[in-house]
Amino acid sequence: MLLLAVMVSFGIHAQKFRFKNDGTTEYMVHSADSISAAKFYARTLKWIDINYKNPQDAIKARTKNKMIKLDGVMPAAFTIMLDSVNSDYNATYSLELHFKNGKYRVKYLHHSLVVDGQRPLLKLTDIIQQKPEKDDKNWVNHRQQYESKVQKLLTSLHRYITRK
Repeated sequence: MLLLAVMVSFGIHAQKFRFKNDGTTEYMVHSADSISAAKFYARTLKWIDINYKNPQDAIKARTKNKMIKLDGVMPAAFTIMLDSVNSDYNATYSLELHFKNGKYRVKYLHHSLVVDGQRPLLKLTDIIQQKPEKDDKNWVNHRQQYESKVQKLLTSLHRYITRK
């Protein structure tokens, strides 16, 4: 019985965020049987209020109890070291959420990278397709860094809107 409870509680978080090789993403669908579309919607608005500096500016579209689209900036989505200097790459993005009774779906959409207030020549597909050079012990997987930050964002949202 305990094992079943553990499997149920972690089963919701089993979806791991990943970029496709072309930089696109898919919707992640989450179920929470006892939560209505209206409650998902209201909790998402509250989560946005807590987590965004200017929540009303972040929200780009919404349909009551059905959908919310918001834009944001992820600070330090990944870090690249060049000539012993760390450069944090921020990422601009959108989240699209759609609500139904007992489930919601969410999609993370990458827009652009920003470093020191400017858009670099580096593109998302460059970091996704990046491979280590032979015997490079200092190689850092920037794709994993970025995906981990997105996963953290989506987990925060999920935990907040599915709480009992």
